[in-house]
Amino acid sequence: MDKRKLKQYFIFLMVALLQATPEPAAAIDTATAGKVPEELIEGAPIKPDYSLVVTATELLNKTKHNKGVTLVDIRRPEEFERLRIPGSINVALHALKAKAYLKAQPFVLVSAGLEWRDLEDECRRLRKDGFMPSILFGGLVAWQSQGGPLEGDRLLAASYREIPAHLFFYEKKYENITVFDVSAKPLPDAQKLIHGNVHVKNIESLVKLAKQKGLRYRAIVLFNENGELYEKFDAALKKAGISTAFCLKGGINGYRHFLENTTLSWKSKAERVVTLGGCGTCSSAIQEEQNVEFKRH
Repeated sequence: MDKRKLKQYFIFLMVALLQATPEPAAAIDTATAGKVPEELIEGAPIKPDYSLVVTATELLNKTKHNKGVTLVDIRRPEEFERLRIPGSINVALHALKAKAYLKAQPFVLVSAGLEWRDLEDECRRLRKDGFMPSILFGGLVAWQSQGGPLEGDRLLAASYREIPAHLFFYEKKYENITVFDVSAKPLPDAQKLIHGNVHVKNIESLVKLAKQKGLRYRAIVLFNENGELYEKFDAALKKAGISTAFCLKGGINGYRHFLENTTLSWKSKAERVVTLGGCGTCSSAIQEEQNVEFKRH
């Protein structure tokens, strides 16, 4: 192999190695990313409109006594197909106003679980238009916990107990949601990121405090560091009759990551990305030299 071909081969090998090795990620302004704006984590608590609520226990009594009530499941069609309350119908929340037949009798909106804000807003609008809707508090999670009949994959209902960060962020300001830190020790920035959370030392303390908060319209959300090993706490709450208990998916670490990403999404691209770490021009220079060498032949 002559020197020219050897040099060409060496350049080709170097480019291949550089492409196979992940380039340093664009440096994020971590100092800024760590500073979550106060408007993301603070705010006055919102009081739910309890006149719109029906509990799972109350709804079960109505259905057992054949009192005329229609159950309208507002989840996505594919979820409804997998699991549903027998006899319920599936209508998207935004499409309810176009279903004039629903004005004939009261109906109850059924969600997956913690969702409330959008249902409350739509419920008020529908009542102004002559409909008679209510909202099943705790959705399918509460319904299953109270022994309500279901048909389909019951594991789907169980999965609704673990709520993603974006849903918790959207609903967390309601005053009837109590958040418990169930980690071994209080997490350093937990109070900053989730104001008013209560750290509990053990399962007994959790159940005791949860009961003191009242049960009828109370939603419980648990979190720890990484969102693992919630099962024993969740089982204890269900055994104590608390049917609207949820767990924060990914724990405080996942929620912090969500808030930081949200903070960065508010910034321009120039603000989000600073510079490439290391030698950001090496790969392109070698690639250019390789192209020149190939053009010579």
